[in-house]
Amino acid sequence: MKTSQFNDETDIIVNSSPAVIFLWEAKDNWPVEFVSDNILQFGYEKEEFIEGKLKYGDIVHPDDLPRLKKQLNRYCSENTYKGFTQEYRIITKFGETRWVDERTLIRKDSNGKITHFQGIILDITERKKHEEELLLNENRLETLLKLNKMTGYSVSEIIDFSLEEGIKLTKSKIGYIAFLNSSETVLTMHAWSKKAMSECGVNTKQRLYDVENTGLWGDAIRRRKPIITNDYEACETRKGYPEGHVSIKRHMNVPIFDGSKIVALVGVGNKEEDYDTNDVRHLRLLIEGMWKIIQRKELEDSLMIFSKDFEKANNELKSIQSIKKELFDSIGSSQISDRHTSIFDHEAINSINEQQSQVMQDLIRSSEKLKSIIDSMVYMSAESAGKITYYMTYENPEELINDAVLNIILNIDEKNITIEQYIPKNISKLRVDKEKFTDALTRIIFSSIHFTPIAGNIDIKVSEYGNYVYFEVKDNGVGIPEPLASSLFMRFHQFNDIVFDTSWYEVYEELKSNYYIAKNIIEAHKGKIWVESNKGKGTLVKIKLPKF
Repeated sequence: MKTSQFNDETDIIVNSSPAVIFLWEAKDNWPVEFVSDNILQFGYEKEEFIEGKLKYGDIVHPDDLPRLKKQLNRYCSENTYKGFTQEYRIITKFGETRWVDERTLIRKDSNGKITHFQGIILDITERKKHEEELLLNENRLETLLKLNKMTGYSVSEIIDFSLEEGIKLTKSKIGYIAFLNSSETVLTMHAWSKKAMSECGVNTKQRLYDVENTGLWGDAIRRRKPIITNDYEACETRKGYPEGHVSIKRHMNVPIFDGSKIVALVGVGNKEEDYDTNDVRHLRLLIEGMWKIIQRKELEDSLMIFSKDFEKANNELKSIQSIKKELFDSIGSSQISDRHTSIFDHEAINSINEQQSQVMQDLIRSSEKLKSIIDSMVYMSAESAGKITYYMTYENPEELINDAVLNIILNIDEKNITIEQYIPKNISKLRVDKEKFTDALTRIIFSSIHFTPIAGNIDIKVSEYGNYVYFEVKDNGVGIPEPLASSLFMRFHQFNDIVFDTSWYEVYEELKSNYYIAKNIIEAHKGKIWVESNKGKGTLVKIKLPKF
């Protein structure tokens, strides 16, 4: 083969390979004496380097350039290296950042002076992405493990920790977490990241935001999907921010779902590079994990409170029983049996019996509360483990309601409540899991009993329109005040700066547990449930369920 032909073949092989060949001068920023044509893969023409328009140091990422120079000086000064390898970033002509693996030999003249560096660079960007993805997965799992161990921390501390970890995972500078009300119309800001708070100069920080009128960061809720904005200034939906607010260059916000409802919004900003779908995935998985943990945390806290109530009532019962025993012992041993003493003993026994009856009622209520919370915890555990299975059959709505009422007939009789049913004779059958849907109806009717006065009424209506059957459970009780009514289906909700009548706290956790389970069962049947209630005007629970 002729020399020219061989050279041509060599050029073709070199320039079609992924490795770019360089010959750099051992001078500042490394002027280029030779570079192969395939430098074009990074957008540059070889003439730009050969003619001196660009030095190699000009395309090295500015954050990596000092490290690169320091390492090169060490290799050269120690005089023990013939060659070296190093990884760093370069900037393409299109402004993209690419990772390269440089493999270089040190060339010296006859006097031993270093004159050139001869080597190749390989694009390793994809490999770096995979390595980074593995590292991020490890970090996210490690964070979730830490979250699971934060049993002694408050909900606020858990949320703040998750936010800071989410910022690290996405390599962001700032972030926030906000929670939505049940109707998804109002955002309540819960936490800003530490850096955002330290840089923010806004005097009065807004906490409540109307979703419909909120700018860019409300898009994720309105569109019900993550929104990435890698050029904030060019975004058409942005409404700006108040004077003193942290400057925003890039922004990403992700809605967090509980079933079909958005319950929270997490946002991060000002990453050095563009956000992508991997950032969305890592942030979403982390905050979804946080959401499940704070749900469990709230249940555990409620269980502890109700356990103390149960223990208190139990101790009171023991005390009354002790007093009663002492009284009977004193009566039996007394030598006095006049009429006045008998009257006193009779009144004392009646008083103790009344107290004992009241404490027994308290014990029963406490046990019902404990059962409700435990049921919710068991349901959440089974749901998380994917162990809830639905067995669908066609059932008559009237029979489902009758079974539900029968389950709580003692509670109904105890308050002498009248149950009125309004069900058309030819109502269509529903495709449901009979046991689970009956459980959902039972929990809804049982919850209505809380608000219905003694000798009150609960109306249960069933109707059908098109392909749907509608259930309505209406009581004539005291009603549920806002914002309790709109948060009953959320396993976690915070009521900052809101003061309620303390009597509501006695039933709120139990109601939430019942409504939360009922909601999940109904949504598993592709249905919807909502509450219409005003304090003093009764409560109406509506269910919409497809027939098939």
